[in-house]
Amino acid sequence: MDGTTNKELYFPQIELLEEFVEGYPNATFVLPFRSMDRWYHSISNWPPSDNVYHLKLKDRLQMANITGLPSWKGDSLQTFSDFFCGHVQRVREIVPPHRLVEIDIEDPITSSRMADIFDLDEECWGQAVNVNAKLHPELNQTKGGPIEWFIRGKIMLRGKNG
Repeated sequence: MDGTTNKELYFPQIELLEEFVEGYPNATFVLPFRSMDRWYHSISNWPPSDNVYHLKLKDRLQMANITGLPSWKGDSLQTFSDFFCGHVQRVREIVPPHRLVEIDIEDPITSSRMADIFDLDEECWGQAVNVNAKLHPELNQTKGGPIEWFIRGKIMLRGKNG
């Protein structure tokens, strides 16, 4: 999630983390993990557009001058890995442990774990509709195999017991 305030990029989930934790005392926070190489590749190529006016997520993150990533400082896998590790440490310091769920989106049993944690049918966690096949050919939907970490929508949200 990113947006603009006063024509500047803004990531409220990072900059307002303390306010979210305090303002939503019953909320559960989900912190996804994946390989740093794959994450860096993804943010360096998203959105999938040949239009020079569409900034990649990596550039938007750099422009935003967000906590832990000073604007336009570094442009490497190491810089973004350091940022991500710092972000994880910050989240763990701010969000109470009983309200934080950490998931590895590349783990094949993530959907089962999420179903158990949130009392949802495992089928609620399934394949994404908007996957960039050029960026992630390994997620080609014609090959089968769900992307285990996307929630499919409110229609399928129901407890495992009915």
